[in-house]
Amino acid sequence: MEALEKLENKIVQAVETIELLRMERQELVEEVEALKNEKERLSQQQNEWEAKITSMLEQLTTNTDVTEVS
Repeated sequence: MEALEKLENKIVQAVETIELLRMERQELVEEVEALKNEKERLSQQQNEWEAKITSMLEQLTTNTDVTEVS
């Protein structure tokens, strides 16, 4: 009988561990999704800043060329 109780306890412990791991996995999946979204947002923001900087540099180059010609 004692062996059966030990086996039952191990099974219960295994089931609890599996459930905890499933919950942890779900949390990690959600965290990965959130990080992907953040990466996409930051990438878009970087592209916007690069476009603004490029535009400003072009304006500076144009203004410098006009000033040198005058």
